[in-house]
Amino acid sequence: MSEWMNNQVLGITIGQYATALGIVLVAYMAKKVFAYLFIKALLPLAQKSKKELDDRFLVCLKKPAEFLIFLIGLFIAMEVLQLPGEPFDFHKLATAILKALVIFDIAWFLFNMVDMVDHYLKKWASRTESTLDDQLAQLLRKSLRIFIVVMACLMAIQTLAIRLPELLLHSASAV
Repeated sequence: MSEWMNNQVLGITIGQYATALGIVLVAYMAKKVFAYLFIKALLPLAQKSKKELDDRFLVCLKKPAEFLIFLIGLFIAMEVLQLPGEPFDFHKLATAILKALVIFDIAWFLFNMVDMVDHYLKKWASRTESTLDDQLAQLLRKSLRIFIVVMACLMAIQTLAIRLPELLLHSASAV
């Protein structure tokens, strides 16, 4: 059995593949356990408080936190695989992709947080008779979301080592 596990496919042993798969499965199960505990333990505790701020915060946090747990498992699995650096640096590429996914996960959380900000802005705007502040609240919500998405995309592009000026010049010349 151990001889079979030491066979290599693309420079990586079958044992390393099996270990990485096991780590990914454990990460997926940890994500599910976290989701269960989050719903059964943490949310009920937050709902006992008189403030709705903590409830809204936890709702914004739930899915990005689950995804982050899974990303940690993917990172550990990638380290176990010891991806080859020749002829192409797969380890560097996989690390950059995982970093970009972490950036998008953080952006996802911030994107969700805009809903919380929007809720309180709408409460504030409803106290006045003017419709201008209602429109400003919507404008601020949309502007924040666009800002978050654009910044996340720029940071991910930078993480993937794509030179942004060259990308912009290339896309501008194609038009």
